[in-house]
Amino acid sequence: MIREVEERWWHRLLAIAAISTMVLAFIVACFAVYFGSFTYVERYSWHRDWIPDRALEQECRTFVYPEINDASTHCGAFNDATELLDDLAKNGAINGQAIPQPRTKMSDAYTLEALLKVRPLSTYGSNEFSWSALLKAAGIAFLSLLVLNYLLFGMIKLVHYIAHGSNITLVPPKTK
Repeated sequence: MIREVEERWWHRLLAIAAISTMVLAFIVACFAVYFGSFTYVERYSWHRDWIPDRALEQECRTFVYPEINDASTHCGAFNDATELLDDLAKNGAINGQAIPQPRTKMSDAYTLEALLKVRPLSTYGSNEFSWSALLKAAGIAFLSLLVLNYLLFGMIKLVHYIAHGSNITLVPPKTK
């Protein structure tokens, strides 16, 4: 049997708190979706998607240290001369057959150092909009809001159960 319980001030306060929490969570989710829709992208001057004259453009550099038989390469995500030469050859910027054989870390560093003197290479990184990142962030936000909604609804039902017992329905207060 369902009992009727007259709605009181704290019932309304509980509903307002739940609605306010959902509105605040929705605003936070909108910001999270907006900022989650950008991904960091590295661009290189020898790739097809290169946009020249960027303000954050950096030159690629290779430092060879013959005294200690070591080399250091700095070009965006590339920290190794061998990887950088392989990417240059893969993207058609250089002829892969022209790289001296046998290949070692030092021979690749010397080759890259000579190449950079003749043909400077550049890179830049930027945050760019991505539809897939937007959809992923929106999906996570939607599921989070859905879970929060069910948790708040369950919390309200639990408080009503603790205060009034089971099988109740709230009715508006009687006017005097």
